[in-house]
Amino acid sequence: MDDATTGTDRRRAERGRSDLAVLTAWWRGLGGDGFLALPPPTRSRYTQSDGHEDAAELAASRGLATPLSFAYWHWQSHRRAFDRSGALTGELLLHWGGDHGTVAARLGEGPAGFRIVDNGAGGAFGLDRVTARDETGLPDPADPDGVRQFLGALDEPVDRGAPFLRYRPLSPAEAAWLHERLRGPLVLSAATRFAVSLERRDGLTPDETERLLRAWREEYAGRPAEWSAWRELLHALLRHGSEEAWEVVADLGPRAAPVLARVPSERGLAVVREAALAGDRAAVHAWLALHRALREPDAVRAAAAL
Repeated sequence: MDDATTGTDRRRAERGRSDLAVLTAWWRGLGGDGFLALPPPTRSRYTQSDGHEDAAELAASRGLATPLSFAYWHWQSHRRAFDRSGALTGELLLHWGGDHGTVAARLGEGPAGFRIVDNGAGGAFGLDRVTARDETGLPDPADPDGVRQFLGALDEPVDRGAPFLRYRPLSPAEAAWLHERLRGPLVLSAATRFAVSLERRDGLTPDETERLLRAWREEYAGRPAEWSAWRELLHALLRHGSEEAWEVVADLGPRAAPVLARVPSERGLAVVREAALAGDRAAVHAWLALHRALREPDAVRAAAAL
């Protein structure tokens, strides 16, 4: 059992009440004076538009004048944020309507042990657990919420609109912390998120890559694409020049084309060209990208050549 799982179980035993029960009790005390805190959602409130409709119906049933300010969360956010026991396992997005300042004042800092992040008038509020960091900004490995928040910050792209997502560089302390999580016997489910954060910055070492490959092949034999981090591992194999990368490419088929495009090689070009000529449309973009990287940088001439 990994440290994060142990920390979750221990925290639940210490709390007594579920996170959902604590947050619901706090939430019910927010309404009044023309402000609506909509009840926790059912499946019928699935999207933001459903939330706004619920607010309008509730205001009408209570005879409240409009416009008014309100806050709610919907079922999609609920499912992402809570597990079946009611434990908070991710940030809960709180949507709103009306006056942003009024909503922010009502939500305040959140209930004890939690915090509210105000993402401005154009975004939702975020509710999450208060966690601790050491002097270098690193979480306790045994604190699942601290680890989750830390990795979430690392995995936020610098520019979401770029063709290939880029991530900020790791500090030496951050890199060492991630590598430490991959030392010793690997439990693939626990190692995945650390491996992803490292390889998004070309950070997996040859030894880590080899050990992850062995664990992946053992646990996902016959179904390699079901592991969420296969793209990052294939990227690391290609980057390190591993011959086993091509065995993985053969196993994955055309799905490997976008990864091959990120590590240009003549061998990769031949693979995606064959897939594209066989009728796989997803491989055409990778074929063009590799042709430009290796032979013809001009996009128009490269497309004409293909």
